[in-house]
Amino acid sequence: MKKVFVVLCCFTALAITAGAQAVTPGGSGDGAAGVVARLQRIEDLEAVRAIPACYGYGHDLIFKHLGADQTEAIAALQRCHVNALTTDVFLFDETTAATTLHSIRDLVAFIESFAKDQGYSSARNVPGNVQVELTGPATARVQSSTVAPHFLTLNSKSPATDFVEARYVSDVVRGSDGVWRAVEFDLVVQQIWRGVGVYPFAQP
Repeated sequence: MKKVFVVLCCFTALAITAGAQAVTPGGSGDGAAGVVARLQRIEDLEAVRAIPACYGYGHDLIFKHLGADQTEAIAALQRCHVNALTTDVFLFDETTAATTLHSIRDLVAFIESFAKDQGYSSARNVPGNVQVELTGPATARVQSSTVAPHFLTLNSKSPATDFVEARYVSDVVRGSDGVWRAVEFDLVVQQIWRGVGVYPFAQP
């Protein structure tokens, strides 16, 4: 009885294997190499998909340290962007860049300067609608969008929030260390609208 059971198990395993081979185009997914390739693709997709959130976190840290040491924000952005990051900034016009930046430090300085000019005290940037396209074995493009609230105080008793609607497009590469980082970044500000309110609790 045990021998019959073992034989049946073997036939079942062979049938499952044959079925898996039949639905895999060209047999490219056969064996351990195919499994490794699929796992690598999943890992790559997830790593690239995390880049907009990484940028959002670094963006918020810039506001945390406005006018002070931006080491923490720079370190956060370095996890997902190369130091020599090229950033094209589009302001309300997606056909012509308003300015081009050439490093992470330039990007941090630009955002900090913009925040100071507008009187912002803090912000929360949580990009969503993330779309990933693997364009090569070690290259990809990731697109996302956001509506990020930027907080300010118009006077001692009148807080306000500017809602910044923006799109992000990043061309990313996997480095020799295996980490995916953006090498080119489009920051597209589409519109900004302001809402004025009151402090419901203690004034900060």
